Amino acid sequence: MQLRSAIAWTAARGYDRPLPFHPPERYPELAFLPAETDPENHVYAGVRALLAGLGYDAARRGTPAWSPLSDLVRPGGTVVIKPNYVRHYHERGGPFGAVVTHAAVLRPLVDYALLAVGPGGRVVVADAPQYDCDVDRLLARTRLPELLAWYQGALGRDVAWRDLRVQFGRHERGVVVERRALPGDPEGYEPVDLGDASEFASMALREQELLRGADYDEEVTIRHHSHGRNEYLVSKTVLGADLVINVPKVKSHKKTGVTLSMKNLIGINGDKNWLPHFRAGFAVGGGDEFPAPDAYARLRRVGGEVARRLLKRGIGGAVFKRLRGLEDAAGLGERARNGNWWGNDTIWRTTIDLNKILYCGDARGALGGSPARRVLNVYDGVVAGEGDGPMAPSPRPEGLLAAGEDGVATDVVVAWLMGFDWRRIPVLARALGELAGGVRITRFEGDPAALPVVEIDERGTRETRLADLSTNLRFEAHPGWKGRIEREVHERDPIACAS
Repeated sequence: MQLRSAIAWTAARGYDRPLPFHPPERYPELAFLPAETDPENHVYAGVRALLAGLGYDAARRGTPAWSPLSDLVRPGGTVVIKPNYVRHYHERGGPFGAVVTHAAVLRPLVDYALLAVGPGGRVVVADAPQYDCDVDRLLARTRLPELLAWYQGALGRDVAWRDLRVQFGRHERGVVVERRALPGDPEGYEPVDLGDASEFASMALREQELLRGADYDEEVTIRHHSHGRNEYLVSKTVLGADLVINVPKVKSHKKTGVTLSMKNLIGINGDKNWLPHFRAGFAVGGGDEFPAPDAYARLRRVGGEVARRLLKRGIGGAVFKRLRGLEDAAGLGERARNGNWWGNDTIWRTTIDLNKILYCGDARGALGGSPARRVLNVYDGVVAGEGDGPMAPSPRPEGLLAAGEDGVATDVVVAWLMGFDWRRIPVLARALGELAGGVRITRFEGDPAALPVVEIDERGTRETRLADLSTNLRFEAHPGWKGRIEREVHERDPIACAS
């Protein structure tokens, strides 16, 4: 796994090119594609420049034989492309392009994956969107089915889509009004128990019993993360891949500060309630749900737990929807709740655990042997998101693309460009060095002068270091993180990461 990251500033500030997002010119290595081109498709050119900037297949670059992803996957192999398909709409009615990975970024990755694996290989697009995501509406809005149909019609190549979730639940004001089982991963799931190699292993049992997941039934979450067990339900499609291309959307995030490549791996787990999101209550009692035990937080803490228990039994749905509506109408919905703040001490553990499984796990996800797959992270920041992410971000059309094999290192670079100090973001700061179980998921040791970066723009390609990157896009943090992670704040008054 190389440490180097690549960033590309494209001329594009949006995704306004026609489907199927043809390359801007006839690239010699892509002779298997139809002759159509789109000279204004700067996104495609930017992704290609990233692959070249990372040095892939350097000896053949510029020739018809160049196949950049052949350094990561052999002919006949399987490539899984994992976008950020969190939800089918923008929570505040804003632009959908700031919420999910755009198909214009996926197109060149599919092309180069097909080139690398050849006719005998497979390319699959897969994700486990949020529990309440209507995936049919999401796919229609992303136009992914149209793109995949184009591959079948124009090239005779089958590129499959897979929804990796095991269940769908439709919400109304926080109350589940419909549940149904989903077919899930056609290859099945692997229950991966990290045991003492989990970042939850050091947590006291009384704190484990406060863990809460994505649904009302906390017993499911606690059962999979207590008494020495730390289990995740991981997609076998992902575990069986030779190469996983992780394609996050560059956004702020309410529980982790940023949602980049590391956080995007939440979507390799099939059952959302196996994923601890926060711990009920206040820090004084071992929780991290609220910043402070003021009157509102105390009332909501008690009310929330009562609601969970009743709703789990199918009682009181109409009442709780009404109360939630009154809460939002009073502006209290903007308050930090459900671990949506900088003191969340839970979700970074979940995220790092899933990164261990993907980067270090064998074909069944178990640690200790040889990793069974390679990973490449490609970041969609053409239109990024700031503020109330990940579901209601304000758009930031930056024309930014980035890539790297080391997800922690490249997340650090992208967070720095956004204007955030990685040392103050737990999911990044705590990923360095030796983790629980003696596992390492990054080669980055914390020295910005030792982190190589390739920067690509209209002036050309330059080798630099994170320490020399002066760009600060000054993204607005999520309200629960404001004043805690911005680079300027650190320079003025350093604050340690939450513990």
